[in-house]
Amino acid sequence: MSAHLAGATSAPFSVAPGVFTVIPSAASITWGKSVTLAIDFRPKGGSGAGRTISLQALRDGLTWSTIATLVTDSAGHASLVYRPASNLYYRALFAGSADLAGATSTTARVVVRQTAFLRPTSAGAVTVIRRGTAVTFATTVRPARADLPTPTVTFFFYRQIGGVWTRVATRVVTAGSFGIARTTWTFQAAGEWYVRAMANPTLYNANSVLTPIERYSVR
Repeated sequence: MSAHLAGATSAPFSVAPGVFTVIPSAASITWGKSVTLAIDFRPKGGSGAGRTISLQALRDGLTWSTIATLVTDSAGHASLVYRPASNLYYRALFAGSADLAGATSTTARVVVRQTAFLRPTSAGAVTVIRRGTAVTFATTVRPARADLPTPTVTFFFYRQIGGVWTRVATRVVTAGSFGIARTTWTFQAAGEWYVRAMANPTLYNANSVLTPIERYSVR
């Protein structure tokens, strides 16, 4: 207490949250799908109701960006349905108020798998061709955006040898500006074949699942 100022007591002020989390509905999704990000804010010695929360995302390991501003309900909960294009870390940020100190939530990660579609397709049927026929295969990868690394695709070529499916070749092809990778394969040997493809992982996206097989009977 100063000789010139009267003593005073501040309003109650909580200094740390008891629970502050961001919980995604899935740890891994396929591109084009959505994830629900659920926030739970229950501070020690205070109420989490009606608090303004910034939901943030991190892709490059350096810079957090706000993707939404939410207000918690009476239980301290808020959520956002979000459709990311790449792997991201998420956190929630409370800037603080007159009765509650600022705080940052735990961090959660959601991985986004690429999609890959192989063409031509026979929709599960066997395509009969002559020996020496050349077929150009195209795999479309998504996402394909200027702010993401250029995708690459691995094509797999299998032939039935002695009753066993045997991989005879793989080709890694860089996709063009529209996310399409193309390669031409000449079926030189008679017999049963199949082809499939997969988008390879990048710095910001997980690999796709393998495409369905495309069967060929070479006569």
